[in-house]
Amino acid sequence: MKINVLLLLLLFSLGMDAQAPDLKGYRCPEEWLCVKRVEKGRGKRIRKGDYVYLHTQLFAADDSLVFDSGNFHEGPVEIRLKQVPSGPLEKGLLALRGGDSALIFFPAERMYDSIVPDFVRPGLQMHYRIRVFRALDSLTRSREQAIRRKKQLRFEDSVIVSFMRQHDMRSPFRTPSGVIIQWHARGRGIVPDAGDFISLHYRGRLLNGEVFDDSYLRKEPFRYVVGEQRLIPGWEEAISYLAEGDSATVFIPSPLAYGENGSGWTIPPDAVLVFDMKILETSNAAYQLERDTLAIRKFIRQHGRQAKVYENGVAVIMEKEGTGPVLKAGALVTLQMRARLLSGQVVEDHWDEALPYRLNTGHLLPGLEFALSGMRVGSEAEILLPSGLAYGPAGQGKIPSDAVLIYEIKILESR
Repeated sequence: MKINVLLLLLLFSLGMDAQAPDLKGYRCPEEWLCVKRVEKGRGKRIRKGDYVYLHTQLFAADDSLVFDSGNFHEGPVEIRLKQVPSGPLEKGLLALRGGDSALIFFPAERMYDSIVPDFVRPGLQMHYRIRVFRALDSLTRSREQAIRRKKQLRFEDSVIVSFMRQHDMRSPFRTPSGVIIQWHARGRGIVPDAGDFISLHYRGRLLNGEVFDDSYLRKEPFRYVVGEQRLIPGWEEAISYLAEGDSATVFIPSPLAYGENGSGWTIPPDAVLVFDMKILETSNAAYQLERDTLAIRKFIRQHGRQAKVYENGVAVIMEKEGTGPVLKAGALVTLQMRARLLSGQVVEDHWDEALPYRLNTGHLLPGLEFALSGMRVGSEAEILLPSGLAYGPAGQGKIPSDAVLIYEIKILESR
């Protein structure tokens, strides 16, 4: 449990002259740590790795209150003891049982993991006042969480169904985990799978209508790769059912969102989340390559060019065949180059520079590495890259998501 440094400055300035405590009746599991069980509970003995539910207060040497967990949590705070406990609180808890009330005395410098500030005088004592409600091993906690989760899902399912009836939402779809989806419009694009890229607009709100997040207000769609496990589980599951062009309202029960703890000041504990979603774009590598290859071939045909198109989608329009050495892996190659989109917009320009690149070391885009392999010094060419071998769904700077790029290349030398 971390304590604000400014608070510590204040407490040490107040408590510098406090007398050392009378530790009669205390048990000292460490030379520097003493614990007294004021009220003895009959619960489980606390061990390493346990989850402990407690109320804690921290006091300065002059008995002034520095920190009270009750000011931040309505009920007990949950902490999990490390397998290698550190700090006075964790080490002190190992001497207690569920139901205990206790005092834990320790030197102030033990609040710090490494460098102790100059203002902390050696020997200055602090203490915790602890009320342990209970302690659970990880297996028991997992079982309790599973039981609570099932009960909460059943309850919230009935709440969501009632809400949908009140708002005349009919024929909802329920996923295996309990997410409920109400489609408003169906698209014709692909349904994403793990690793696919997706772009969407959404508005997140509580059942009372309070909005906590809105991509429409930011005027920028939300983009991410499906299955990266950085979003709440209910969102990830819902997305796996929504195709490009779909418009839907998604109801996510709290066990599949932020659970019994909530999140920050905007999402309370046990809150059902409602997301109004519009799936703008969905793509995977195979689908995107097919689309990019069609766009590349169309560009070549419309401009009356002759090109070699490879199976990976890269196309090379040779303007001038060089007569110098053939480029080899690991060679230091000096290039002039300029990149533009299919629309003609220039997004990268190094034509007035002679830039060195080491081949096959990741300094160039994968598509460029592929196209340059086997070319000769002195060659001039236009190289069309499918997005998967360029900047992909993320894009970069002026380069939008899933953009085909055209590179004008002139090979000056190789060594």
